[in-house]
Amino acid sequence: MVGVYHTEEKKWYPADKYQDIKSCNIRLPLNGELFLFRQNGKYGVMDEKCDVLIPGDYLSIRPQGNYLILDKENYKSIFYYLPSLKQVDQEFVNYKFAGQSTDNIIVKTQNEYLKYERDSITARTSYEYVEPIYGEKRFFFRGDNGLLGTLDENFKVVIQPKYDYLFSRYNGFYQAHIDSYQGFIDAEEKVILPFVYDEIEVVGNHYSCKKDKKYYIFNKIEKTLHPTAYDSIFEQGEYLICIFQNKYIVKNNFLEDVYELEGDQILVLNDQYVGIKRDNFWRLYNRNTQKESTEKFRFFGNFIAADKLTVIRENEKQYRLFDVNNQKYDADLPLYGIYIDVKADGWKLLKVQDIIPISSTLFNLLKYRIQKQS
Repeated sequence: MVGVYHTEEKKWYPADKYQDIKSCNIRLPLNGELFLFRQNGKYGVMDEKCDVLIPGDYLSIRPQGNYLILDKENYKSIFYYLPSLKQVDQEFVNYKFAGQSTDNIIVKTQNEYLKYERDSITARTSYEYVEPIYGEKRFFFRGDNGLLGTLDENFKVVIQPKYDYLFSRYNGFYQAHIDSYQGFIDAEEKVILPFVYDEIEVVGNHYSCKKDKKYYIFNKIEKTLHPTAYDSIFEQGEYLICIFQNKYIVKNNFLEDVYELEGDQILVLNDQYVGIKRDNFWRLYNRNTQKESTEKFRFFGNFIAADKLTVIRENEKQYRLFDVNNQKYDADLPLYGIYIDVKADGWKLLKVQDIIPISSTLFNLLKYRIQKQS
């Protein structure tokens, strides 16, 4: 809907009431009944009849879910619930949605946190820090002792504040730190993983737990710890690589063993093929035949096309595309590298080793740009 502002009557009217537009102020729809308008560089809200509901006194008006945030000078803000357009708070510091509902929000004032459901305060607390837990109706909070615990939806204490660090792992349990030790607890503070670990990190769809310089796998789905100790655990694509006594044990997302190999380095390509590096050369291992390729490679890169790998053969210095499944080279696609010369205008192309390969499509685009510049 388009409207005009009558400068003498100081009122907005529908466009069909006046032929002579007196002002070029802006109106933007907020919903089916309310409209945002700008007057003299400031904003307000009116209805479809152009009756002003919120005066044009604000530096900005921002719809947030089912609420309106209105900012004035000196960073003073007013807070409205949009469906009823009822003012629910003012001069707050910040706000966050409580859970995933656009009708529930917590507002931080200078002295406390207020929880609103629609346009009414349902809970309030004076804790220093309150943070909604994603996907839950609970909150993390910091107690007077400076430690962390949890609150229920009414700001009642569920887990007493005694943790140095506490955050949700989004599937029914929290990672918690006490002093320098880490573990897992559930929402009712039942210990799932004891606080004896020096470090807990995400690896793939599971967790790597470090204790006494050894690493263990915690199964996120079953919430159980695998007792096998490894020298190292890291993620490679959709696989977990577990190193134990110079052996690489490769596991899938279900923690099933896919490979157990020895070498200086490995690169898992898929469930059938893996690259093994020994004595500075790579070989291709076939899981089905349990044999390694006789051909050696100086360089084993990553996939840049479906089932195609960048390689440099043993006695060559140029990149080739190697089809892993068909064991063939792609001779049609040239591989180039790119770099930026700060002394030159534009991109330069090199056809030499030790430059990151790119696809022919990007090469053609860069080639076109250089030709156009020259």
